[in-house]
Parts: sequence; structure tokens; C-alpha cells
Amino acid sequence: MGNRGNGGPENPPPAETQPTVAAPSSTVGGDATFSFQTGRNDKTINIDGDQREFIVYVPSGYNPNTPTPLLFMFHGSNQSGNIMFENTDWVNKAEKETIIVIFPTGWEYPLVSEPGLHEKWDSENLEKEIVPGTEIKDDVRFTRTLLDLAKSNFNIDNKRIFASGFSNGGGFVLTRLITEMHDDFTAFAVSGTGLFGSGEGNGTGAIPVNTSLYTIIGTQDEKVSLGTGRERPFPIQPDDIFNDPVFHQMMVNTTALLGLSMDYSVETDSPSTIFTFRNSTSGAKNEFIFRMVKGLFHEYPAGDNNAPGVNASDLFWDFFLSHVEQ
Repeated sequence: MGNRGNGGPENPPPAETQPTVAAPSSTVGGDATFSFQTGRNDKTINIDGDQREFIVYVPSGYNPNTPTPLLFMFHGSNQSGNIMFENTDWVNKAEKETIIVIFPTGWEYPLVSEPGLHEKWDSENLEKEIVPGTEIKDDVRFTRTLLDLAKSNFNIDNKRIFASGFSNGGGFVLTRLITEMHDDFTAFAVSGTGLFGSGEGNGTGAIPVNTSLYTIIGTQDEKVSLGTGRERPFPIQPDDIFNDPVFHQMMVNTTALLGLSMDYSVETDSPSTIFTFRNSTSGAKNEFIFRMVKGLFHEYPAGDNNAPGVNASDLFWDFFLSHVEQ
């Protein structure tokens, strides 16, 4: 499972020149003792006999005496934690806001439709994509182990633990983490994916989860188009989006999962149209925000990597903080 990707975050502190973090080392799940230093830390951990890769970014402003937010960033198909480290803006955001960020790498699977091995997360539909008989790795267990590892080594603020995902990683967030780890995370945010389909087999059959979610999709997202059969460009006008069979069903599925009604407010903020669903059917204070971005392709927007200039880390961070209980 190689680390791949070009480019990088803007001037992250180089790990090799930074001091060791003054945080306790620990053993998790019988693994060797871990230690971390400021900056980038490339690690592996044994999960059910498999060596799993992940990167932990420790911001230069981290103070072990101060409770610190934690973010998980899950990559898309055929990507890695390294690609998300280099091609999202979360390292820069971590420096500005003092966030510890974990960039895990998925497992390689043989697919029915393509030769070779492909990095994937255990999202709801993975079983249909891989060669029959292939063992599916427990990525929820992987995530729980990394969360325990972070709490053992750093002063983590339990009220500010967040998860974001792109494409297949976003599908993992939507269909696994929201349903199985909603008590561990404060809020969730994804790009390049959604709860499409009829609502069966995508998590919406579960008991509603009173958590909050932010979703970004671009009108030119080629992977969403391929997966749904909806031709591009996708609609950008509010009524056209809401009445579109594909995106209307996605909203129905998502609000059902989150225990929200289909009542919404909508605003336009060039180049985006933003729907907000806040009416909980159980009196909770959660919400679902869906942003359609004109001209955005299948990418996790990092400001300078997309023509519309959208930065997911800025949007998602503000959203995450708005759902922190005081």
C-alpha cells in the first residue's frame, strides 16, 4: 500500500526539525509503544493481524495541558492518507486552529470491474464491488483503535472530535461511522458523495441518529454522475436541485438517517446553492447542510485546487465548531 500524491500543504512545519511532543507514549491493542513529534508522523498499527497505515499531524501550537480538537480525514478510492495529507488544506488549518489530524489509509482490494488492487474503505456497497470471497477489513475497528490511540497520547477534547471523508471515504463516514460511531464524533462532513439510491442498503434503515452532517457536491462531479446515472452538469438553481429525482432522494435518505424533516431553508452564495435542514423530528439540535457548487468536479475542495475556489476545511471547520456543546 504505497503512499502516493503530488503537491503539498502550504509550508507545514517539517517533522524532522520539530521537538518531540510532550505527551505520554502508550500501547494500544498490544502494539509497540508509540511516540509522536510535532509535525508529520507516519505510523503503522496492527489491526486483526494486518499492518494498517496512518499519518498523525501534530500542530506546532499543541499544548499537552490544553484539550485539543481531533479530526479524521478519510481518503477516496485508490488514494491514501498521504494524498489527503498533501492535497487537502487540513494541515494548514491544523496549524491555524491547533487541531490534531489523523489521515488513515484504507485497505487494498481486488475489484470485479478493474484489474489490480484498489484502496477502499468498508462503505455500505463494498461487498458488491470486490471479488467474491474477499475478506473485508473492519475499518470501524481501525477507526476506534486510532481514536483510542489519540486519546492515550494527546490531550483530546472529547467535545471536539470530527470526521470528514472524500468519495469512498465519505461513503464510509455516511454508512458506517454515522451509524456506528455517532457517540464518538461531534459532527461529520463529506465531499464527493451522498446517500443516493432508493434508501435501502445505505444506512437509512437504521434508527435515526441525531448528529450533524455537511455535504458538498459539485455540478461537474464525474464520479457521482457515473454512480447515479445523472448526466452533468447537475442543477444549481434551488427548485431544480430539490425537484431533481437523484438529489431529492439523497435529501430524503439523509434527513431520514439524521432524524430531520424535509423542511429546509435555502440560500445562494456564488458559486453555491446551500440547503439547510434543521427541523428535528425528536427535538434534537442537529442539522444537515447540503452545498451544490457550480463548476466543481470530483475533488475534495482545498481552495486552490478547484475553479470555484471552495475550501472545504474552512467551511467544515466553521460547521464543526457550531455543533460543539458548551
